[in-house]
Amino acid sequence: MQSKNLWIYLSIIVCILASVRISLRKILSHIDLDKDIIAAILECCIGLFGFIYLLLNYKRINVKKINNNHIFNFIGISFFTLFSSILTMYTLSLTNNTSSIVSIINFNIVLTTIISILYFKEKINIYTFSGIFMSFVGILLIVNYHDI
Repeated sequence: MQSKNLWIYLSIIVCILASVRISLRKILSHIDLDKDIIAAILECCIGLFGFIYLLLNYKRINVKKINNNHIFNFIGISFFTLFSSILTMYTLSLTNNTSSIVSIINFNIVLTTIISILYFKEKINIYTFSGIFMSFVGILLIVNYHDI
């Protein structure tokens, strides 16, 4: 039986992995290479791992379920991922305050919530709305007072 709260535990694991990933990117941002090259190398490594994963799980692939819209989405997401990776590497190389950068980048949580409300017609409660408001205030504080 699947745990009712499994999504919480998995989300925490992803949170930890994302923190480690950003920290390692910060270390790589000091390599004497163009940041877009570093990001492209990282994405190629991710692609290699993805390819190996697909090879190991080829029996589960049903190509008939993939249509042109899915392919368009795969390409679009890949482009945004690479572009985001390049901008993250460049941004990390510009400052010593990694936590401010990560806080601003992770504001995507609020933007995703807003998109979910508008596009997917998801409902939010007062606690979610309060969290969105506090996140806006937090981002304003970080942006305006980051070097005090």
